[in-house]
Amino acid sequence: MKTAMIDKIVKFGVLSAIIAVAVPEMSFAEDTLGAAINNIRTEEMQAVPDTVAAVAYIIGAVLVVSGALSLKKHAESPAQENMGKGIGRLAAGGAIIGLPALTDFIRNSAHVGGDNVAFTPFDATF
Repeated sequence: MKTAMIDKIVKFGVLSAIIAVAVPEMSFAEDTLGAAINNIRTEEMQAVPDTVAAVAYIIGAVLVVSGALSLKKHAESPAQENMGKGIGRLAAGGAIIGLPALTDFIRNSAHVGGDNVAFTPFDATF
């Protein structure tokens, strides 16, 4: 019983030390919890949309290539490989690749993000 409690305390201490080392500006730079949360909300979260878009592009590209290879296998041996699998992967990959553009369109149309400019088709960069 006592060793389980000591193990939990040691794990908590090690985890706290890792967090303090990994994110030093968050652990010591701010005076209050509200200021730290505001810092995370305004500065630390700026890279999240770009990261999500990069992950979507990578996953979409993998699905598109996988779908193309599946369709190639179907062309070589129609009895062995199902055509629907390749078409489904191509469609899913295209949808995932288009997801960042769609979310940017919705964000700009709803005037979210402080720019207060409605989306026009000429603003899109591809």
